[in-house]
Amino acid sequence: MPGSSQRVTRSASSKANKEKGVTSSSRLLGSSQLKTADLENGLDDVDYTALSSEEIINVLLERNTDPVSEKMMMILKGRMRQEVSDAVEKEKRDRSLVISGLAEWGMDKPLLQRQKYLDEQVADILDTLKVDCLHEVVYRMGKYSETRPRLVKV
Repeated sequence: MPGSSQRVTRSASSKANKEKGVTSSSRLLGSSQLKTADLENGLDDVDYTALSSEEIINVLLERNTDPVSEKMMMILKGRMRQEVSDAVEKEKRDRSLVISGLAEWGMDKPLLQRQKYLDEQVADILDTLKVDCLHEVVYRMGKYSETRPRLVKV
C-alpha cells in the first residue's frame, strides 16, 4: 500500500548473531532447520535448491498474503503428493507379473506349505523364461474356488 511502512524487528538471538557476524546461512545446517523467524528476516543467501518441494511450498505459504495464491499452493501441494503416490504405484505395476493357470493346493494344507509350493512354481516359470531375478512378493488374488485356480501376482 502506498504510504505504509513495514517495521522489521529482530529477536535477541538474531541481534546477538548479527553482532557476532554469524550469517543466516551459517545458522541453517539443513532444510529441516528452516524456521519461521528466519523466513521473516528474509534469507537471500539461503540455498533454496536444497529444500524439498514441500518445504518450498510451506515457505511460500508462510510468506504469502494473497488468499487466491494460498489456495492454489494448497492444491498444488496436494497434487504433488498424489503424483508421487501415483508414480510409485505405477512403478510397482510396471514390474509386476500376473500368471494364470498355476495349480493350487487345497485349503487343507498349511499356509506356509502352500506359499512354498507357489514360490517354487513361480521360480520354475522364471527359470524357464530365463529371467534372472528374485521376486519380492508372490500371492494369489481373489477368493478361493475349487473349480479353477486363482491368478498369481508376482
